[in-house]
Amino acid sequence: MPRRAFISLVLGVTGNVNADSGVGVRIPIKKVVTWNREVRAFVSPRCIRRGIRERLAEKGFRVDPLITQKGQLTDVGDPIIYVDDDLFGYLAPEKGKGEVQPSRSGPVKVSPLIALHHTEISVEFAGRFPRTDISDEAPEANPVPFEIETAKWLGGMHVIVNERVGRFREDELPKKVLQRIKDYSELVSKKDGYYELKEEERAARLRALLEILLREGWSFPRGSEAESIPEYHYAIVLLSESFIPTPNVLRMDEDLNLDLDAVNRALDLYSWDKGFIIDYRGGRLYKMGDKELELKGDSLDDVIEAVTSYLLRSQ
Repeated sequence: MPRRAFISLVLGVTGNVNADSGVGVRIPIKKVVTWNREVRAFVSPRCIRRGIRERLAEKGFRVDPLITQKGQLTDVGDPIIYVDDDLFGYLAPEKGKGEVQPSRSGPVKVSPLIALHHTEISVEFAGRFPRTDISDEAPEANPVPFEIETAKWLGGMHVIVNERVGRFREDELPKKVLQRIKDYSELVSKKDGYYELKEEERAARLRALLEILLREGWSFPRGSEAESIPEYHYAIVLLSESFIPTPNVLRMDEDLNLDLDAVNRALDLYSWDKGFIIDYRGGRLYKMGDKELELKGDSLDDVIEAVTSYLLRSQ
């Protein structure tokens, strides 16, 4: 059975971090309308992955720069060199007509970050004005007004990481990568029908991802004038060989605090090996079935090590 880490995060978001397509002079916030007509803001998985990619690059990993092919940007498709091609997958079209299109379904799946409550959206008036008050070079022109929708909300996001980080089937790799696979001999070896990165590199990629998800966070792309980062409230981390529908496990009370009793009752329905609940606001770490600890840097390190060891233990 495949081993997976199921991570549910409850994050606070402020502002318009992932704008929708403009409507007239208004820049709307991305939102969905529920069956009972509630409006809920959300951030797309593509936006979240972009923020994580930027953080991985800051940590020294190489990310896919994309290439132009037939007038379109497309993935390079080299998961040995580029960490995001490994973690999030790719589609790397071959040039020849009728060629098989190598693709990788990434071992890291990221859900949208969707508000847990009806989202009250306010509109901020803004405008671009000629700077005649501070510059003699400013032209005489009429101001250009526009509006920006903003909101402050609490959302839930779910991530699944499986054991295939740093492991690739031959049919996932483009020809150009297979042709120079010998050049990668110090990085990758063939094992049980898979090309597999050295365990140190696999562990480094996993740890970096988990540090971003559980400790450091990331910048949302619409942060040009003010830093837009998620505010951490809670996290649930489950390690299991069975599939767990994590949205069914995440339980909040009416005040949008994590309901520990309801979470434990929900978990009775599923099979799991290890579990952790992180209360960032209360400064507590719950090792499920074990004990409650004060949340410190080294206790988060223990969670990250437990997930890494679980996913990378001998195949």
